[in-house]
Amino acid sequence: MSTIKNNLEQFLQNRAPYLHLLLTAAFLVLFIADSRAQFGYNKIDDDPLTEFQVVDFFSRPHFNRVEGVVLQGGAFVRHQKFWPVITTIQGAYGIKYRNWQYDLAMQHWFTFTNQDFLFKADYFRETTTRDNWKIGRFENSVAGVLLREDFYNYYTREGWKVLCENRIFGVHHSRIEYAEYDYISMPVNTNFAGTLYVGNKKFRPNPAIVEGRERSVRFMFLVDSRDNLFFPSRGVYFEGIVEKTMGDFHTAGFFLTSAHYIPTFRKQKLVLNAQAGFRQGSLAPQHLLSIGGIGTLCAYPEFYRTGQNLVYARITWDFAGELSRILPLERIPTGEAASVAIFVECGDAWHSQNVKRSLFEGLNTHDILTDAGLSLILADGIFRIDFARQILHDQDDWRITLRFLTKV
Repeated sequence: MSTIKNNLEQFLQNRAPYLHLLLTAAFLVLFIADSRAQFGYNKIDDDPLTEFQVVDFFSRPHFNRVEGVVLQGGAFVRHQKFWPVITTIQGAYGIKYRNWQYDLAMQHWFTFTNQDFLFKADYFRETTTRDNWKIGRFENSVAGVLLREDFYNYYTREGWKVLCENRIFGVHHSRIEYAEYDYISMPVNTNFAGTLYVGNKKFRPNPAIVEGRERSVRFMFLVDSRDNLFFPSRGVYFEGIVEKTMGDFHTAGFFLTSAHYIPTFRKQKLVLNAQAGFRQGSLAPQHLLSIGGIGTLCAYPEFYRTGQNLVYARITWDFAGELSRILPLERIPTGEAASVAIFVECGDAWHSQNVKRSLFEGLNTHDILTDAGLSLILADGIFRIDFARQILHDQDDWRITLRFLTKV
């Protein structure tokens, strides 16, 4: 037994870097969702001409409780004659709902006065959600297949958009986008035959939306001074979105996201996350913001509160590799990659009874929710278990959340 154990340890030690690279690759390919709702700056590949062949195919199958298994694939087509223009053709088909999706896009990077600019145009029909800033699509798909949990609410958008983006110093971005599209509601009652661990548990219903046509103008910016794109230990990440919509929905919105990474002792770090979102002019479900559950207040149920206003903040103290110094983990190959973090988070979503007439109406009517807990982390968030409990409210139960391919 001792020989087997030693051989196993040696095997894992020799291949730990490869396993880490494999998981990181999975993060890059599968975790990033195609579209964002109120929060989230969806980055576009800034150098596709060097990464892709003349024709390069890709596949991104996933799962949701409305469409079942979604078979998605596409191709990048690089035009040598009109270099450097690249065309993207995507198609998807939901086996259960039998819903077709498509995205035909053309993008062109060019340089002007020592700055890089991108022009991109899309013609699309997509199944999308306003909730993908909380959890990635790949992680959500795995939760649906294995545990019959789906943390998104879905609807369809069909239309077109154009955008122009300016890239500054390779990491900072600003973008202006114009889009016209129709909102199409999707089935409410859903089910899926067969999961591995939860028996006959049923998915929660997928809420209907208000259908109509919308025109949207968005200005977005992103500032990124982190020392590492995937495992930062210091620096600041900040993004903002200002949106004005017209057509059947006359709204205005303002959404901010920030993260501040502060190194402390040895490899430990303090992480400060904050989000604030405000919208006026609509109570349609596709425009509202929700808080609670995975990705926000993890001690509370999903979609605990919903409204036109949202504020959220989280403070995390990550002990990094210090766990291996406290516990006898030196003989475990992943011991140094194991970490413990403690966190406190608070927030609220409110103002869902009547349409707001001004963007910051009702800021003094919120009731802040708070929870705290402990996280067990492997490889800086490749795998994480959160133990959280509500505070300042009369709920004594601990809530356990399993996460993977995500960040602290």
